[in-house]
Amino acid sequence: MSSNAAFFAILTEDLTVSDNQIIKFDHVRTNIGQRYDCSTGRFSAPFPGCFVFNVSLVTKPDKRIEVSLEKNGEEWMKMYAGSPQFNGSGANTTILQLVKGDEVYIKVNEIYHSDGTLLDGSNFCSFSGFLQK
Repeated sequence: MSSNAAFFAILTEDLTVSDNQIIKFDHVRTNIGQRYDCSTGRFSAPFPGCFVFNVSLVTKPDKRIEVSLEKNGEEWMKMYAGSPQFNGSGANTTILQLVKGDEVYIKVNEIYHSDGTLLDGSNFCSFSGFLQK
């Protein structure tokens, strides 16, 4: 078994979101250890360790969104993106101590998002993580 895990996933299509939706980054560019599942939007830790995660989002003009990075259903950090008139961007990074099987994902916070097509899917939105050695 590999002692490494890393992934980098992006949105390639615009996305409309709903309350409490897990964002599924649909195109995986890097997936060492095959632990990010684009069909569920979840990263599953293959072994214990200290992992670094980053999320970066770009909204459509005059749209806004607040998301949480969650570990096994527990909110770990929040991030906001949005801007009046123009595309809005936001990013955040965190470090998590994980055990085997822990799941990490990005979830839309209830109420705190605009309606309609919200996220720009032109490779601007990304979710990544890696084992800190």
